[in-house]
Parts: sequence; structure tokens; C-alpha cells
Amino acid sequence: MDRIGDISIMALIQKKRRDMTKTQKLISDYIVKQPSSVLRMSISQLSEVIGVKSESTIVRFYRFLGFGGYHEFKVTLATEIAGNTIMPSFDIESDDSIKTIKDKIFSGAINTLSVNQKMMHTEIIEQAIDLLENAKRIILLGYGTSGIIALDLFFKLTRIGYNCYYNPDSHINSVALSNPMEGDVFICISFSGESNDVIKPIENRPPQVKVIGITGNEKSTLGKKSDVCIEIISEEKNYRTDAMISRIVRIALNDIIFVGLCLKQGNSVKDKLLTAKRALSHLKT
Repeated sequence: MDRIGDISIMALIQKKRRDMTKTQKLISDYIVKQPSSVLRMSISQLSEVIGVKSESTIVRFYRFLGFGGYHEFKVTLATEIAGNTIMPSFDIESDDSIKTIKDKIFSGAINTLSVNQKMMHTEIIEQAIDLLENAKRIILLGYGTSGIIALDLFFKLTRIGYNCYYNPDSHINSVALSNPMEGDVFICISFSGESNDVIKPIENRPPQVKVIGITGNEKSTLGKKSDVCIEIISEEKNYRTDAMISRIVRIALNDIIFVGLCLKQGNSVKDKLLTAKRALSHLKT
């Protein structure tokens, strides 16, 4: 297994945590909390301190992250520590002041954006943009916080002339989308990837109807049913839920898709944006 580009160990741990065994999560928790201590330990010392059964458990863990040897793992970790790239904790505590909460939320958002910038595959976004460019109709599905993201993208794409459909009511969508048409492209947004309201409308779609999934878990039901799956990386906190921080990343992703499609249209997009601006002008005093 190869590591994913130039990604920090902490980012890899964050991304791969959902696929770890209970023991691997125990190892990763210790590394996140005591990275400097790990540098001074041999494999046998690390396995003893953590309380795992054998050295081979540590070997399987760093290979799971994509490292060929323990030395390579520790050198990479040391480089991250020296460069201060170890991700600090942004968990909000009950006694935090408003200033601390502000600093943690902003820092957490910046960190999560940085992780996603590195780990989100450009070629997958390009595939999504290619599907949307040639779509006859773009159908956006998302509810709750994901509905806000869907509405944002609906508005952006409508401004540049795409035939888009969005409705916040899942019952209306069930009826309206019961017979998808050739050329339809669904954009399904669900951080868990398990929302039935999002998954049901695409279950029995014909093969010529394509699905772009935007989710926090590419191995979820939505991820598996998507032709193109864009995974969002975020870390769950006690007061600041996944949805709060992942929303910022998903809005940024909307902007990438929007700008990418604008560039595909060339100079003609300027007229569409101007027309949309004029259409809104009468609402301003």
C-alpha cells in the first residue's frame, strides 16, 4: 500500500481511522498524543508501552499507513515534529472561553481545509466536472446541513445556465425523481453516506444516469453507489460536530466545481453571469 502523496502521518491517521481495528486505533491515539515519545522508542518498547500483543502489531500498523519500515515511519514523524506540522487538538472543552472557542474553531477549519487540500484527489474532481459539463439535467440531493450545501451549488450552477433541480422535501423528490432521464446527473450530498433520503432515489437508476457522491466516507453506501465519489475528511469533536467543519470544506468544493465549469464555458460564461447579476439588480435598493 502506497502512502497518499505528501501527506502527514497525522492526516493519514485521521483519514484511515474508520478502517482501523480496535488495536490500531489504540496505537494511533498514542502516536497522536505522544509523538515525541514515539521517536525515542524501538518497536518492542512502543508495543510494550501501548500494551499490544507483539511487535508485529506495530509493523502491521505502519504498513497499513503505507510505510515500508519503522525507520521510515519515525523519520517522517520526526520531520513533521521539527516542522511543527503535527496537528494540535481543536477539541472544545466545557470551560473554554469565547476567545478559546473562536481560536479553536478557526484553527480547526484552517487545519481541515489544509488536510482536504492535500488528500482530495484532483482527478476525481475533474471527473465530476466532466460529468456535469455534459449533463442535460443536474439533480441535487441533500438534507439538513447537506441541504444547505446542495442549495448553494444549485444557485451557483443555475447562474451559469445549467438545468438544475433541487427541492428540500424528500417526499416531493421521491415522486419527482421516480423516473430519471438519460443525461441526468445526480449530485448526492451526505456526510455519513447512509442517508436513505439521498440513497433511495438513485438505487434503481438506469446505467446512463450518473451519480456524483459527496460524502465523509467513500466506503459508505453512497460512496459505493456513486460513479464518482468525492470524500471529505473531517474529525468529530464533542461540541463542534463533523457537520460544522465539513460544511466549510464542502462549500470550498462547490466553488472548485463552479469555477471549473465556468472555465469550461470560456468567454460565454461572462454573459451568463452578467445576465444573472442584472436579474438580481432590481432586488437591491
